[in-house]
Amino acid sequence: MLGPIYVVFLTIATPIIGVGMTMTSVLLGQIGMSLVIDHYGLLGSEKRGIDPYRILAVMMIIVALWLLS
Repeated sequence: MLGPIYVVFLTIATPIIGVGMTMTSVLLGQIGMSLVIDHYGLLGSEKRGIDPYRILAVMMIIVALWLLS
């Protein structure tokens, strides 16, 4: 159900903000949600705390977004 909405947003956003920024934003969203899912043990996954390596990964993606803008 969310797949077509995702495709429409990507189709609209890519010409406006560019491919690099679009894909990096998608990656940031996926990693951010995976941190939330792991931290709270949602969807039957094992609980894993947010460690410095995971925070560093998110910060590096944010820096990449900043550099692409």
